[in-house]
Amino acid sequence: MTWEPDCSWSNGSTLARVAQTVDCKKPPAEFDLEAFAAKATRIRNEVRVPGS
Repeated sequence: MTWEPDCSWSNGSTLARVAQTVDCKKPPAEFDLEAFAAKATRIRNEVRVPGS
């Protein structure tokens, strides 16, 4: 069994979702949400087309 934090965003022509599967043996309180948010931001910046 797993649980899955995710982050999503959209603009006029794109919808994106970044998710990470986590083993259910690791309680949500132990998940590093700040590190996941930083990873989602890096991915967003890498795939984003300027001006869109």
